[in-house]
Amino acid sequence: MSLNKCNKRKKKKNGKQKNRMKLISKEKRKELRAFEKMAATDLRGYNNDSHSMFGNLQLSALPIQTGSSVNYFIGVTSAIASYAIQRGWTEQAFEDDYVYWAIIYQAKLLEQIAKGATPLAASVPRWMNLLGQAIIKTEVSCGNGTIAYVMTLPDTLTLDYLVEMGPQVFGHRTNYGVKTGALVNGYYSIITSPGLYTDENGQIATQSLWQFLEADHVGSRMGPMHKMEPVNKKNCMTGDASAFGFFVNNPGGGYRDTGAWRKNIFSEQLIRTPLFSTFIPSSPDQSLDNRGQVFERTFTGDTVFLGGMLAGTLEEKQIHMKRAPIISFVDMNEFFDVFARAITLVGQIRANEADFVTNNAVNPNYFEEYIRYPLTIQDLRILLRASMMPLFENYKCQGMFPRSVSGIENGFVAYNCGVGTAPIPLSETPLWPRAFTESIKALKERWINVNGKEADPLFAIPVLGEYNRDAEEITADLYQVSYEIGGVSTIQLMFPLPGGEDFISMVSGYTGSEYVTINDPSAINQLAEIHNKWMRENSNYWVRPTPMSNDLGIGVFANVGVTTHWLQEGQTPSFKKKKDYDRLKEISAKLQHEYDERKRHRMEEIAKSQLKRGGDDKVEIRVDFNARYDVHKKKIVKEKGLVPNNLYNERQLIALTSNAKWFDAAFTQLQQYFPTPVNNIASGSNSPTDNTGYYKMASLQHQPIQRNTGTGSFNFTSIGERSQNFASMLVRQRLADEPAYVRVFDHFDERGEGGILGTIGRAFAGPVGAVATGALMGGISGGLGALTQQ
Repeated sequence: MSLNKCNKRKKKKNGKQKNRMKLISKEKRKELRAFEKMAATDLRGYNNDSHSMFGNLQLSALPIQTGSSVNYFIGVTSAIASYAIQRGWTEQAFEDDYVYWAIIYQAKLLEQIAKGATPLAASVPRWMNLLGQAIIKTEVSCGNGTIAYVMTLPDTLTLDYLVEMGPQVFGHRTNYGVKTGALVNGYYSIITSPGLYTDENGQIATQSLWQFLEADHVGSRMGPMHKMEPVNKKNCMTGDASAFGFFVNNPGGGYRDTGAWRKNIFSEQLIRTPLFSTFIPSSPDQSLDNRGQVFERTFTGDTVFLGGMLAGTLEEKQIHMKRAPIISFVDMNEFFDVFARAITLVGQIRANEADFVTNNAVNPNYFEEYIRYPLTIQDLRILLRASMMPLFENYKCQGMFPRSVSGIENGFVAYNCGVGTAPIPLSETPLWPRAFTESIKALKERWINVNGKEADPLFAIPVLGEYNRDAEEITADLYQVSYEIGGVSTIQLMFPLPGGEDFISMVSGYTGSEYVTINDPSAINQLAEIHNKWMRENSNYWVRPTPMSNDLGIGVFANVGVTTHWLQEGQTPSFKKKKDYDRLKEISAKLQHEYDERKRHRMEEIAKSQLKRGGDDKVEIRVDFNARYDVHKKKIVKEKGLVPNNLYNERQLIALTSNAKWFDAAFTQLQQYFPTPVNNIASGSNSPTDNTGYYKMASLQHQPIQRNTGTGSFNFTSIGERSQNFASMLVRQRLADEPAYVRVFDHFDERGEGGILGTIGRAFAGPVGAVATGALMGGISGGLGALTQQ
């Protein structure tokens, strides 16, 4: 070999080493150098340069087999499908079955790539090749030798259009089936199973999906990720062993235990791309005892999150990000409660007016016909869900949850994002008070480029959902109006009773017997028309009714980096005495035991059946905990004569934490009343997956700044008290002047820093937390300073 060629090779090798060292944090460099020095020297004291004396003996790579599952790939491909549905793919797809077929086809394609088989497709999107190079057999240099990582996939793909999301014990599933013409409650179409999958129809469906996404992103920052290219084309993930690192969830969980909103990742290699470390859950074979871990990193996400980030969020230069995103869990029912309280205030104002007595004398049904809100609580919740979902990132976060729970606990669950549950465009846009819409837009996804580096972003990602058992606590008798005529007191409900209405889960659209489309445009538009008619008839009592827009809102009010930490008073709604709670707890334990026994017997039956037929049965155990638990609870309530209480009145507001300082004027005037992402700090046990304590959650969420309740102007004792105060700010006496805070909106709108103009101006570079950027400070003092002087 010539001297020039030798020098060139040395320079190239040194250049690679420098680039690799740039990826490593300062605190890891000394550890890495020591490790490499140790690995490059054998036990006899000889180093790499001395090996020539031993001849040309070739040693095979050290094999590490990492156990995974082909069904983990369903998480990735279902996120891609959910994202496409949200972008409008199903409106252009030729067959409704395409969604399910494309999910299965892409999962099979990833399975073939991981196994080194000939792929079904010759060309794939860029995101698919990045993922393929991450999971294919990977050899990595280690000192004098090589480690070869192989992902073993011993199971077979489950062909099911219902994909389980959230805590497994709750049984919520994202539906990727086909709409029918049959209706539930007069509005919502029933969803049925799609046609039989074959590789041929799967290929057709997937081509439709890929072509749609490529065309939909032409000219956008995400365009290159959807550009088609030859399958198995090498890229920045070639030779990156991050996908073979194993992880331990801490806390919470995700789709099929493939991750959580926080997890600890371990590997023998530097974890260059922790986003991809989501295929090897900790197990007896993949554990601290049986893997030679040297490197560790904390990150976020399951396989659903990985698929969604690749399809809808990250440019290729950002996929190696090292900062764990902030996942913010937003309780939609808290927003519902605020608006329902405001509706009740409007009803009370009207019932207190002098002309109400006259009108009621002429028409004894005047309240029911002209004042009562026309939609049931369930229909309003569906309408609010449809308005809020487009602003949230559920397509990539629907699998994750903050705490592990049992069947009878009230854990947070993200709303599903599939056929029947994904966001859809509305022709009739519902009207909401302006401050209410700003409080929702304050929770939209934001990111900042840390230290100005585009390849090192910190994301704050909101996911919309609810606590699993809360829906049964939200009833019409919580929202009452009282008045007195001729010495006779009357109590009226502001919402009509549901009558024969079937209950529908806001999480999955499940009624208990079938899945329905709670995002059906026809149904939602009908609800919006009824809602808007009532809002316009009562416009003199509302403060600035306005449609919800899909923009970042006013940057100073950004709340996605803020968390409300709350603790349940008395541990369970409506029970103040410990003996009542203990009695209910005993009932809960019996139900849990019954569930465990039923599952054990069912598993034994399945095993016997498989031995006889030699086939596989899908195990599905369903026990309706909520209904049976509720029967016992209502019995105790009746015995004790307890009056139903709003569940948010019993949620003690302990503190707010934030990743950035609040601007005092903004916080005092408006922001302190806004609902924020939530964390129930009650810990179920000392298990890392259960523990969501206040300090732990704040530190994991990069939120070291806090406001404890009772400090300064922040004096709310419960979430319900905060909600009632916010509700009172949304309404006014008939024809009264608008409150002073609306000048803030006028000010920012005039400057082009509110609504869509503000979004364009910030171009995703806006603040993640509550603090405003320097460019906005002048406008803030102009808009809010005047209010301080009022």
